[in-house]
This record gives sequence, structure tokens and C-alpha cells, in this order.
Amino acid sequence: MKKEKNCRIRAMTAEDLDSVAKIWLDTNVEVHSFIPSEYWKENLALVKGMFLQAEMYVYEENGEILGFIGLDQSYIAGIFVKSQYRSLGIGKALLDFVKEQNEELTLHVYQKNEKAVHFYKREGFRIQRKMTDKDTREEEYLLEWSKGSGVEDHAQILLRTANLSDAPRLLEIYAPYVTDTAITFEYDVPAVEEFRERMERTLEKYPYIVAVRDGRIIGYAYASAFAERAAYGWSVELSIYVDMKERHSGAGRKLYDALEAILKEMHILNVNACIACPKEEDEYLDRNSVQFHEHMGFRLAGEFHDSGYKFGRWYNMVWMEKMIGEHTDQPLPVLIFSQVKDKVTGRILAE
Repeated sequence: MKKEKNCRIRAMTAEDLDSVAKIWLDTNVEVHSFIPSEYWKENLALVKGMFLQAEMYVYEENGEILGFIGLDQSYIAGIFVKSQYRSLGIGKALLDFVKEQNEELTLHVYQKNEKAVHFYKREGFRIQRKMTDKDTREEEYLLEWSKGSGVEDHAQILLRTANLSDAPRLLEIYAPYVTDTAITFEYDVPAVEEFRERMERTLEKYPYIVAVRDGRIIGYAYASAFAERAAYGWSVELSIYVDMKERHSGAGRKLYDALEAILKEMHILNVNACIACPKEEDEYLDRNSVQFHEHMGFRLAGEFHDSGYKFGRWYNMVWMEKMIGEHTDQPLPVLIFSQVKDKVTGRILAE
């Protein structure tokens, strides 16, 4: 039986020190590649001592520490997440946790760490000034956040059913995946009319939902038939695309959680994902999608080798699966999305 996920944020203990220190070192070496790795290694012992004096919280799943946040009063010393668990909303969960306890927060971020700068700006932090770190001589920003500044409304993500009029915006999100990545094996960006027709065909039977923040769609996801034969009716394939600038926002998790809840109402039992997978990570494709699905409870069902050719190279493809219902001798008949839409509106989807 698959082990259920048990996630929590708790105060760090002395027994956690070595695990937290390793995450700190590995993350700094990887993310701050513009600084010699020896700098971080030489400061490890000092930092471990500081951890024991600071206010520290860890994100734990099934007894494993996946990330942590450190505070010195209202100053965030840093948020660190294991590399294979990034982009899954853990950093945001840690940040939200300390936001609940503080009226204002400040932190420093290296200017070259563009992903972190974007993450904090998206979460309502504002750049106050630019300065130079006296130890590394690297340019960094001082960022500040305060409660009651409208950030909470800005950061809230709402989910709703996609409308055909959303097609231009959804295509805008999808296009870079076609032109700049091997995440999709499609070669050419479809026309808006074709994209709209794809949406319409999906909505005849399956849910097609969008994530909206501050009035703007930042991602979408939908279910489609796993295979055409009647016996496959209780299985679906899931697809998800999040705006490239919003891939660390937690939108992907919210979309998938909502889809799963809706599909359960439709009596779907199996959800599957077809995922492009690199033999070696390159500039067009990494293993982030596989890792995301693993974290969402999917397991590997099979891998097909050299099955996709794009950008002059061959990529593998994997199928991952998740069981979301009980397989009985008399399964309930599958419903179509329109039959459960009223039931999930207001509870799962905002209309």
C-alpha cells in the first residue's frame, strides 16, 4: 500500500541540524554558482552555530526534512528547499507560515539569483535598495514585505472552469513550451482557432480549469481520455501548463488537487500523465515534471526510450499513474463534467 503523505511545518530541533546544514550547503553551491563553492564550505561550521541560535522552522514530509526557513526576529536569513522538491510550493508554504506570525519581513537576495528575486516579488516583497555584499562583492537587493499592503489579495489563486474566450491567453501560456522546451513534443504553435476547438472538445466530457490571480490567468490544466475503448472509461490523462514566470507559485499543485477532486466526483479511478523525460538534462528539458508528479503521489508505470525527437536530439517518454478511487467489481458509472459542475462550483471552483 502506498504510504500517505504526512506534511507539517515545525520548529527545528538540535537533531535536525545536520540535515538542515546539508540543505543549506547544497542549495547555496547550486543556486549561487556565481560564487565559488569554497566560500559556502568554509562558512558551514559558522552557519551551523548560527542555526542553533536563530528561529528556525523545517518543512517535513513523512519524517524527511525537505526545506527550512531561518529568522532573526523579522529578518529572513533564507528559505532553502532540496533541489528535487523545488517548484512544489514548499518555499511558499514556509514563507506563508512566517507571514502569519509577523507584521513585516525583510531579506537580502543576490541580484543574479533571478528566480529568487521573482519569487519574493510575486509574494509581495518590494525592492527597497541595491547594495553590495561585503563578503562576496556581489550585488544584492534588500526586499521588504508588510502585512495589510494588499499582498494577500494579490497572492491569492482562484480556480474556475475555462471559457472558450480564454483561448488566446491559454495559448500565450502554452506557446513557449512548444518553441523553447521539449516538455511538449508539438513542433508548431497551434492557431487560436485550433486551440479553442481543442478546449471545446475536452469540455464536452472532461474538466478544463484555469488558475487566476489578480484577474490574470497564470496556468491551466485539463483531463482527457486515456484511451478510446469503453473499458478505459475510468482512466484519464492529465495535462498542465503554468506561465513560465509563475512556475514556483503553487498554481500547479492547486490545479492538480482540484482536478483530482473533480474527477473523483465523476467516478474516475485512475489518473495518468505522459511526460517527456531527458536521458540527460539539457537546456530544453529537465526532470522537474517527473519530480512534481512524484510529489503529487504519482508512481512510474513505464518508460519509452528515444520516442520523441525535438531540437535535434532524442528524448524518452514516461507514463506515471495515480489511483484515486477503489477498484470494485461493480464500479460506479462515469459521469461527464457537466453533470458534476454544479456540485463542485463554490467548493472546488469559483464561478
